[in-house]
Formats: sequence, structure tokens, C-alpha cells
Amino acid sequence: EDMVVKAFLRIVSQLELKSSHIPYRDSKLTRLVREALGGDALCLPLIHVALDNYEETEAMLALATKLQTLSNLVRPSTMNYGKEIAERERRIEQLCAETGRPRGISSKDLELVMDSSPLLLELRDCLAEKESLLREQAEWEEVEEASAAFKADGGAAAAASRRDRKARVEPRFQEIQDDDEGSGNG
Repeated sequence: EDMVVKAFLRIVSQLELKSSHIPYRDSKLTRLVREALGGDALCLPLIHVALDNYEETEAMLALATKLQTLSNLVRPSTMNYGKEIAERERRIEQLCAETGRPRGISSKDLELVMDSSPLLLELRDCLAEKESLLREQAEWEEVEEASAAFKADGGAAAAASRRDRKARVEPRFQEIQDDDEGSGNG
């Protein structure tokens, strides 16, 4: 049996027993799929069956049988951007009042020196976090709009507007038409 298969079997056994310690570190692959095995993600294992290697096939089928017993509660991870941005704005207003800075500044407007106060550092960090959250919110709104448009027309507009990503290459040589009658050979 492969060491990775053994690591997967140990993890599945510990998950079945609802153990407090799950040995995800036993293999690089088990570290990568940690969220799918015991976290909030969905796991869909694809098992390769080798006709020429009975032992490997048996181990993979045993692993698939074990993985089949796992069940995770899959929940989408959501972020309330409005709430997060409002919290940052409240803290920014407090820090601006405490440091004597004007409201409406951005993280780029603050010039810090080596002996800047911790309040100024926190203000800069809060401003940067708020700006990052605003960018992420705008990106997600664009994705949601595109997704809604795609669902509304079944993807027809996306297919029509799809650009061919390959560059058009003109043929290097032109085909020469064989004209037996006009060449005089005959």
C-alpha cells in the first residue's frame, strides 16, 4: 500500500471516531485536502482503478469505501462587507479624533516615521483594510451581476461575446493549385 493511502485511511478512521486529533500532517496531500476531508468544503474523490495492479486497486477501493462514510456539513463562507466596512469606519473615526487627523483621509495620505504612535499605525492599518474591503466588495458585485446575467439567458450572451484567445495566424505558404490543362504537360 502507498503511504499516502495509509495516511488517508488513518485520517478517515479518526474522523469516523470523532477524535480530537486528526493526523493531517502525515502526508503533503492530506494537508492540501484538509478542508475537504474534515472542514467545510465538499469532497468528491476520484479513484483510479489499475487493472494491472491488484494490490493498488484493492487499496484504492478500500479508501473509496472509507471516504464514502464521511459526511461534512458544507456551508458557503459569506462575508457581510457592509458590516465589516462600517466597523472599520467607526474605528477610523475614533482614531482620527484621537490623533487629530481629518476625516476622509486614505492610507496613502498618512506619512509615518520610525517613531510614529501606535494609534497612527492602527489608523493606517484600518484605512488599508477598509480600502481592501471596498475593492473586494466591488469585485464580488461585478461577479454577482455577471453570474445573474449568465443565468438569465442561459449563457447565450457569454457565448456570443467570447473571444477566441488564439491568435489568428496566416498560412506561411499558399496552396498551389495544380492546373494540368493549362501547363501544357499532358
